Amino acid sequence: MQPISSDDSQLAKSDARSVVSGTPDAEDELARIRQLLLGADYDDLMALKDTLNDPEALSLKLSTVISEAIAARVKIDHSLADALAPTIEGAIQTSIAADPHALAESLYPVMGPAIRKSISETLAQMLENMNQLLEQSLSPKSLGWRFKAWRTGQSYSEMVLINTLEYQVEQVFLIHSETSLLVQHVVADFATTKDPDMVSSMLSAIQDYILDSFSVGEDEALHSMRLGDLTVLIENGPRAVVAAVVRGKVPSEIAIALKKAVEEIHMRHGKRLADYSGDPDEYTAIEPTLRECLMYRRRDQFEGETPARKIPWLAIGSILISLAVFGYFGYEERQAQVSRQLALENLARQAGIVLTSSAFTDEGVLKVSGLRDPLAIEAELAVGGNTYPAPAMQFDFKPYISIEPEIVLIRANQVLSPPETVLLHLKGSILELSGEADISWLDVARERARSISGVEFIDVSALTIFDSGLMLIENEKKLIESISFYFERAQIEPLSSDLTIERLAEKINNLQQLYRARGGSVMVDIFGSADDTGTEPMNLVIERQRANYVFDALIDAGVSASSIRAHSLRESSNPGLSDDLGIKRIDKTAANERKVTLRVTSFDESTPESLGR
Repeated sequence: MQPISSDDSQLAKSDARSVVSGTPDAEDELARIRQLLLGADYDDLMALKDTLNDPEALSLKLSTVISEAIAARVKIDHSLADALAPTIEGAIQTSIAADPHALAESLYPVMGPAIRKSISETLAQMLENMNQLLEQSLSPKSLGWRFKAWRTGQSYSEMVLINTLEYQVEQVFLIHSETSLLVQHVVADFATTKDPDMVSSMLSAIQDYILDSFSVGEDEALHSMRLGDLTVLIENGPRAVVAAVVRGKVPSEIAIALKKAVEEIHMRHGKRLADYSGDPDEYTAIEPTLRECLMYRRRDQFEGETPARKIPWLAIGSILISLAVFGYFGYEERQAQVSRQLALENLARQAGIVLTSSAFTDEGVLKVSGLRDPLAIEAELAVGGNTYPAPAMQFDFKPYISIEPEIVLIRANQVLSPPETVLLHLKGSILELSGEADISWLDVARERARSISGVEFIDVSALTIFDSGLMLIENEKKLIESISFYFERAQIEPLSSDLTIERLAEKINNLQQLYRARGGSVMVDIFGSADDTGTEPMNLVIERQRANYVFDALIDAGVSASSIRAHSLRESSNPGLSDDLGIKRIDKTAANERKVTLRVTSFDESTPESLGR
């Protein structure tokens, strides 16, 4: 950096005073001050700033060192792979979605040999296992294993695997150090396991008990436990503990594998384990690391055994295969016979089905002939549902009408279609009805019952009969008589009538239709009333006018004139009609007296000579 002269210093002080004073050239002066202070480095800093602000120039600069930086980072840890994994996975998914053939063609040279190698190794391993099992199947030790497997409830293959292994890691636990909660758990094939959460809690409790009961350092911990042939190895980490359950002699490589697993788990997932929430599903990525610890080794030779005499396995195998084949076909034939017999018995028990013959066709299919009511169960459904599989059968049923009670009852329900409130019972040829039924349905049911085969008489003694039509008429009548029109003093138009008139007209027409359907008719009498404040002649006129107003409004709303009549209450010859219509003459000026009320009667019950308009 170049030194600053006295002239430059004076100039810088002058420029600084100019900047502080707020002159228009303050920015330019400030730039000159930076130039004087930084000298030649100022241009380099500005060039670096321009490069950082230019994405294209920055990319060009980074391209010269990006490969070396990636190589150096990979040597340090696996964080680069973790960071790039989502991007690479997304790129592969996008490529497959766009054109799956391109990726398939790229992988073809690799996948073919890999698949062939995997199949070859699997077949070789399977043949080796079969050979070992054959060699062990008749030895005294293998007979002892069979007895032990039967006694303990384990399969023979599990017992062989246990006794031919030098050691095997059966289970691996990953336990959170702070909370003692189970993070992940893996189990080897054929290994038996209890509740892994309970096991992890007990391991943590045992460690805590030992640390609390004995004088040990803070950094010391329990590393192994042994019970019979089982050994539990424990490798402690800062945030999690890996515990392995080993059966057999424990080699040193298992402890080394556990230590590597702890280091890898903490390197990849240490930060997440610090905030463990108790959900194991968030840590399924750790499972492959734990599975690498499920190690095992077989014994090369069985202890205490001497080379046995060579047994002619080929001849024995041929005999056993022949016996197995003949036994299999004999068993299958027996199964088929039992299945056919059960199917025929099930068919014979079904109501509405009569079997007449059964014989095998040229194709070996059992053909069953007989009679079947259309309401009976399908034959294919009747032969199913057994312990044995349904045999191959062919059915040839002719239709007929069955009078078995089950079929007759199905037929009665189908023909009569009873409501949910009616139950049907069959006693001999008598069909009993119980519950509640409308008289209209009962009339139809009696007529239809004559066509039901197997029913000679209907008993309705336990049936409660009601007339829904009459109940509907009574409800409509009550609704009409509940409607009233109220008036102001000396007025013939009601206070509010439009909606009430339309509703009343609809109810009157409905009631008239209900009566006509039953062969009758109705008459609605309209009574106008007034209070006693005016003269008797004037009140009589007002009552007539009010009744006629409602009468005319109903006619306009579509009610037939032959269905309604208008009256003055004072002209009624019935002295108790006022009370019947709810008019109480207590207060002469009461609004309850200034209204129009209605009364419904059948046509033959009305008295037109005494209630004329």
